[in-house]
Amino acid sequence: MSRLRLRAGPENARRPGRRLLAVCSACCAAPVLLLCCPGHAQDAGPAAAAPASLNLTLGEAVRMVLRNNRRLVDARLGRVAERFSLRVAENRFRPHVTVGPFARRSRAGASGSTGEAGLGSAVTLRVPTGGKFEAQLDSGASTGDVKPDERWKSEAALVFTQPLLRGAGAEIDTAPVRIARIEERIAVLALRQVVADVVSQAIGRYRDHMQAERRVAIRAGSLERARELLAVNELLVGTGRMAERDIVQTRADIAGRELRLIAARNDLDAARLALADILDIDSGAAIGTVDTLADTGEPEPAPTDVERGVETALLRRPDYLRAVLGVRNAETRAAVTEDALRWDLSATLSTRFARTGETFGGSGFGDPDYGVRLDLAVPLGPAAADPDRRAHVAAAVALRRARNDLADLRQRIDIEVRNAVREVALARRQVALARTARELAGEKTEIEKEKLRLGLSSNFRLVAFEDDLVTAENGELDARIAYLNALTALDRTLGVTLERWDIELDVLDRDPAR
Repeated sequence: MSRLRLRAGPENARRPGRRLLAVCSACCAAPVLLLCCPGHAQDAGPAAAAPASLNLTLGEAVRMVLRNNRRLVDARLGRVAERFSLRVAENRFRPHVTVGPFARRSRAGASGSTGEAGLGSAVTLRVPTGGKFEAQLDSGASTGDVKPDERWKSEAALVFTQPLLRGAGAEIDTAPVRIARIEERIAVLALRQVVADVVSQAIGRYRDHMQAERRVAIRAGSLERARELLAVNELLVGTGRMAERDIVQTRADIAGRELRLIAARNDLDAARLALADILDIDSGAAIGTVDTLADTGEPEPAPTDVERGVETALLRRPDYLRAVLGVRNAETRAAVTEDALRWDLSATLSTRFARTGETFGGSGFGDPDYGVRLDLAVPLGPAAADPDRRAHVAAAVALRRARNDLADLRQRIDIEVRNAVREVALARRQVALARTARELAGEKTEIEKEKLRLGLSSNFRLVAFEDDLVTAENGELDARIAYLNALTALDRTLGVTLERWDIELDVLDRDPAR
């Protein structure tokens, strides 16, 4: 998936002056195996279980982190509650039914007491205009000193209430649903951001591990060449063409290279543990990276259309899209709090029916009662009005801050895209320069070896050239890893990490299995 082409190790030997990385690739397995084995294997006993071994491509590592990473699992668990919150908000305009028994008892002076027990039910339905329909039905039986034909009573009512000032209109009454739907979109974008962050982090740790493996291979190759030089020196001493004291430099160099190899292996183990941590696998597992850095060809040209990159970032980056949606919600909340400053004027239309009888069925309902009512509530004094004013001021300030944050984020995205594009272009050029430096260092070292065989050089000069070669090899490795990381950072800056790795957010946005 990366833009830098990945090739198999043997192709590295097809061009002159590039034999070193081919040897390094062949030697990579040795240090990995050394790390997989305990330092005192003889004490482990025959029953000790061997650690698991994983050879992963970068794509496999990405799929594994999507499946295992606990931070992603936590984010997906949070989505369960967020989806339920949206469901609750969308139930605002669905019928709400309540059913429950009731009982009451009353006493009127010396005439005795009466009691009543029954069942009451109500159905409430909101409409987008702000109004509310309510249907009520109470049925019960009376006991005590009541007339026989009033033993059973039933009452039904149909009431419609419509606000005329505060809370009137679809824009205000549907605001909670619109806010909840936008909050759901913001939550999905937040999940997208978490996925992109975790994937980018996993890619970085995979490349850190790959880089540490290559460093071990480079150090092992350097040590092998030093030992070969020692064998040549011993042969020259044996033939009298070199003094015994001149071989001390080579032996000291071997000791130093062994020390640096141990340090490189320690760094590899640290990189392995960091990768195992983000993949959420056994920390004792031996991990090998299958992908190899190609030594042939140039890295692909970096994108240079900054304006198009900024446009892409504004369309795809989760943080910017969340900020845009946040402004929309802030506008809606400001409108709702402004509406709350109005007087509360509402109209109520009602129809009521009642019937009584000796039995539950009784006779039919009598003539209905119709009613029309206007209610006006006016807050008087600061104690009544200040809470609503305070909420409106807070919502207005929040809206201004949201707009300011959006403008600030837009400017930062423009700067980040420009920096990311520049970093990719710089890293690409550094790869070419580092490769040239490594090739020249290799040629220089080979020439110096030949001069040493002819007695025209010294061990000191050859050891210095060998150090230059190792530095050049590590420099090329660092430049290639930096270029790949710059491409990954550019993808994250543009907000296209998920598309780059063919990650379907809809598949992840489900209840996690664990």
